[in-house]
Amino acid sequence: MENTFIALVNNPFVTSSVRSLNSVSFVITLTRLIISLGLVIGGLLFMYTLILGSIQWISAGGNKASIEAARAKVMNALVGLFLLFGVFALITFVEIFFNTDLTYFQFNRFQLK
Repeated sequence: MENTFIALVNNPFVTSSVRSLNSVSFVITLTRLIISLGLVIGGLLFMYTLILGSIQWISAGGNKASIEAARAKVMNALVGLFLLFGVFALITFVEIFFNTDLTYFQFNRFQLK
């Protein structure tokens, strides 16, 4: 006679709403989370690079090499912003084409859309 003991293992850090998801729903939720966090991180990197380049430009003091380095940093930030807008437009197009919502995720207390 074979005795098998089975215990239900729960992760206390995972909410019950995530535990109740099947594998497809979990992948969809994870994709939404990654896309949204990528857009937020890209926006924060844009702001950081733009502010850093602007401060370097202001504090260049007429030095041509410093002004060019700061100008390049500001231009890189603006190109990054346009790329971020392009990615957002592409995601919006995919959402419309496939009738889905990829940029919506929600934590327990707040939601980002």
